[in-house]
Amino acid sequence: MRDAGLVGRAATLYRRILGLEKFFARHQNLRVDAGSPTAVDQQWVADLTCIRVAR
Repeated sequence: MRDAGLVGRAATLYRRILGLEKFFARHQNLRVDAGSPTAVDQQWVADLTCIRVAR
């Protein structure tokens, strides 16, 4: 980042979303009892990470 002239920026704080616990309590986790995948393309996962930088 230093070589490219980029400077890190502090993230903004997010407020707690009201009712989020109720949302997760209503929906069950279907992957808990499914076990490990036994073949290719049975389970897909993703991680979306966004890092803001200032020039």
